[in-house]
Amino acid sequence: MLVFLFTYSFLFSQSNAGKIVYSIHISADEKVLKSEKVGKLYMDMSKNAADQMYVLSFKEGKSSFLKAEKLNAAKDKYEETVSKLASVIFTNDDNYYYDFVNRYAIIETNGALVKEAVKDVNWEMTSENKIISGILCYKSTRKLEYLGRDNKIKINNIVAWFAPSLPFSYGPKDFYGLPGLIVQLTENRTTYLANKIELDDLEISIDFPKGKTVSKEEFDKKLKAQMGM
Repeated sequence: MLVFLFTYSFLFSQSNAGKIVYSIHISADEKVLKSEKVGKLYMDMSKNAADQMYVLSFKEGKSSFLKAEKLNAAKDKYEETVSKLASVIFTNDDNYYYDFVNRYAIIETNGALVKEAVKDVNWEMTSENKIISGILCYKSTRKLEYLGRDNKIKINNIVAWFAPSLPFSYGPKDFYGLPGLIVQLTENRTTYLANKIELDDLEISIDFPKGKTVSKEEFDKKLKAQMGM
C-alpha cells in the first residue's frame, strides 16, 4: 500500500466550479437494532440519517460542505430528538468552509466559528478500484486518532473512493487532498455517496460565515472542560 502525500495546490486552484449532492447510507448495527431498550430509537435514527442530504460546492480554490434543508421538518418532539441524535451519531450538523488558496478553514460547530490551518494530508492509496455511478474510482484510506468520552485514544477508519477523471481534490466534510473528487466516503457506519454531480459554468458563491472565530486549540480545550476531561 502506497502512502501518498499529495501536492494539491494545482487541483485546488482550478477556475472550474462544481456542485455535488451526497446522499447518506447507514450500515446499522444489527445487535443494537435487536435491543429491547434502544432498538426502535436506533432504527428511527438510522432512517432519519438516511433521509439527510449534503451539498459540496467549490469554486476557484474555495469550498463549502453543508447539510441540505429537509423538505419535511420534524413534526413533534420525538422526531426532533431523533433528528438531533441521528446527526450526532451518524452524520453531523457542522458546516465546513475551506479556502485552499490562503490555506485556512472555518468550521461552524455548536454555535462557534472554529478557524484552523489547512494541512497536508496523508492518504494510503491502493490499486483497488470499482465503478460508482458509471465513474471509475480508486480506493484510499486513512486512520484518524481521536479522544473518546472515556478519555482514551480511539481510531477512526476512513475509506474514500476518488475519481481521477474528475480532477478536483474536494470531498465530504473535512476530507480532501486526493487526486480526484471523492465520490464515496465511509466513516464508521456512515457512507456519503455522490448521486448528483454538476460541473463548470455554474453560478456558485462560497460565502464564509462572518463573526468572531476561535482557534481549534481553544475550542478543543473548552469542549474538554465541558465534558469534564
